[in-house]
Amino acid sequence: MAITLIVGTILVSITLFQMAKAVKLRNKMLFQSSRPYLVCLRNQQQLEIRNIGQIPIKLDQLIIDQETIPLDGKIIPIGQSFFYNIGPNSAINALIKYHDDIGQYENNFPL
Repeated sequence: MAITLIVGTILVSITLFQMAKAVKLRNKMLFQSSRPYLVCLRNQQQLEIRNIGQIPIKLDQLIIDQETIPLDGKIIPIGQSFFYNIGPNSAINALIKYHDDIGQYENNFPL
């Protein structure tokens, strides 16, 4: 009787551990598929910031070569772009800070 109880407890523990691991993996995959993703391109004297993720995002800040440009929550819907005029410099470094309802993100784009 005691052996059956011990084996049962061990099997239940293993099953619960596997279920917790599967739920954790599912949550991670769900987060990765639903988080916002940005692409930043340079078109002559314009900077194009495109939302290629599955949810809308709010832009917080754009930093181009140490110059901070506050964007104050400019919303980019799914599949849409935001354009910002830039000078004719040959190479720039753009850091974009943005957020959604879940988290804060930032991406660095050397252009």
